[in-house]
Amino acid sequence: MKRRDLIRTIEKFSCVLVRSGGKHDWYRNQQTGVAQPVPRMACREQDVVKTLTNPDEVRRSRVDPAVHHFYRLEQEQRWVCAVCKRLNGDGFLVTAYPTDAIKEGDKVWPA
Repeated sequence: MKRRDLIRTIEKFSCVLVRSGGKHDWYRNQQTGVAQPVPRMACREQDVVKTLTNPDEVRRSRVDPAVHHFYRLEQEQRWVCAVCKRLNGDGFLVTAYPTDAIKEGDKVWPA
């Protein structure tokens, strides 16, 4: 399910946008008064997969050399960042988020 489809679904259940934050949008159910965050990366698994398989840039973290930041441009000055870590021979996704800036770190790819 795409994020826009998720939003349409929750809006059908009387939920309205309360505010937009940096990482989440907050929706409140008008009938119950309950508010819940909807992460910006919700339902964007395919964007993360594209970022990992076809990044525009990869940088090694300055803090932890086992961590790499994969960046893929999605529109002018907006990237999807997927943060991965390699530990004991296994790699895993730490987090993913939209960003307007590439973090400092050693540029690993393209060289």
